[in-house]
Amino acid sequence: MEALIEFYTVVYDQQFSPCGSYLATADNYGRIAVFNITRAQSLAVENGTASHVIKAHKGPIYSLATSGQLLLSGGSDCIKVWAWSEITTSSTCQPKAELVAKETRCHDCEVNSMAVNNNTLYAGCGDSSVYVWDLQNSSVKAIYNGHQDYVHAVCLRPGSNQLLSASEDGSLCIWDTVSAMDKPVKTLHPSSKQDKKEFVTCISCNSTGDWMACGGSMSPCVYHMSSLSNAITLPVPNKVVTQAVLFESEKLITAGSEAIVRHWTINGTSTATVPSSQLHVFSLAANKKSSHKVLSVAGSSPKVDIFTNYGYKAFSFMVTDNKQ
Repeated sequence: MEALIEFYTVVYDQQFSPCGSYLATADNYGRIAVFNITRAQSLAVENGTASHVIKAHKGPIYSLATSGQLLLSGGSDCIKVWAWSEITTSSTCQPKAELVAKETRCHDCEVNSMAVNNNTLYAGCGDSSVYVWDLQNSSVKAIYNGHQDYVHAVCLRPGSNQLLSASEDGSLCIWDTVSAMDKPVKTLHPSSKQDKKEFVTCISCNSTGDWMACGGSMSPCVYHMSSLSNAITLPVPNKVVTQAVLFESEKLITAGSEAIVRHWTINGTSTATVPSSQLHVFSLAANKKSSHKVLSVAGSSPKVDIFTNYGYKAFSFMVTDNKQ
């Protein structure tokens, strides 16, 4: 049974702890696996296993987010709030809170992506809405309705009061998080093929909020946010679906339905194509606290690849529960 679970494991999302010493991953079996990244870097053991694994949700966990010393996990049942201090030390820890709003449509629909600003959580869900949660009182304080199909990704734009959301319907909405408006202030359609439905799966903004990258079934592209113009289209191979984009250290990293992680300059020049253990990458995460520019790559495999300097594969973790 353990061999079958390991074979069919899919890691949907991941987050580094605020201290940078731990990596948490979320998979299709509702598990959060916790890895000691500091210890692993010193040993560099290939296919090192998790420190411990927590059965966190009944079904798949699609998204993780960090807010201060808290880790949030979003599945198809609810959003759970964990303390990093507890989740990194015990496989039997319990959530600090569960966010369930039965009076809204987000009950029993998947939480595909989350973004946090102070005590406000933005959750992009499978019912085409973005739910705005007040974490202090565990209540929904607003619902953003602007998409016609499920929301794949949400992203806060640095230096602004804007939230971006990407959808299966091919739209990318920009929301004003300060006003009481529940409609987007602007809706973009990144695909250039008006006669073909193409979806948008991922978004990332650079540290200043001047640039935004998005990807999906169309070629990934980079927008200049002040003019909202599509400045650059990245020349990825045809039929490659981009599932993850990440701005880091003034470079752009993309990955998706190929066993490759691609590196680009801000002007769209390809600088590296790095092999990955995943045939399909779903998540990229950078360790902000590491001096070695650590990049973690996860997807359709129980392996989680760890790259130093973003381009050199140092080792892989293996998501497995020895208690299964």
